[in-house]
Amino acid sequence: MLSSGDCSLTIVDMPEARAKRSEIIASASRELALLMPGNANHVESDLAFVIAAAKRGIKVRILVSDLDSPIPDGIEMRRIFGERRSQTAELVIADGASFYGYGMNHNGAEPAGIFTSNRGIVQSFVALYENLWDQAVAYDKFKEADRVPISPSCSRTKLAK
Repeated sequence: MLSSGDCSLTIVDMPEARAKRSEIIASASRELALLMPGNANHVESDLAFVIAAAKRGIKVRILVSDLDSPIPDGIEMRRIFGERRSQTAELVIADGASFYGYGMNHNGAEPAGIFTSNRGIVQSFVALYENLWDQAVAYDKFKEADRVPISPSCSRTKLAK
């Protein structure tokens, strides 16, 4: 465990990380927010917990990079757009109070998971998730209007000329 004052993160190896992810998903009582690489089947082992949470009336939102699987009843799912979307990281936030993250280490080391229930850290990830969700909603609206959104980097380039 890494700790700094009242801020603590637990770093765990993959078997423990998967168990911690399942625990957080099962513990949600109001809201569950997930960011998954690929599609929702990425968490196939926990999909039953996610569906059960939705059936209990918990608000479940999932951001995925590939929206090619059917969306279970009671779950909101949006596709993340953009060239630099992550294929190797996942986030799980339960009730805005506990956070689980997983990432592939790009230097060849084994992947690891992190967990915290520190309010400050969790709220940072909640803000990140909400921004990604709002971006996905905006892209869907552009798509429905049959318009192609201009990315911020393109619009800055055009203004600079």
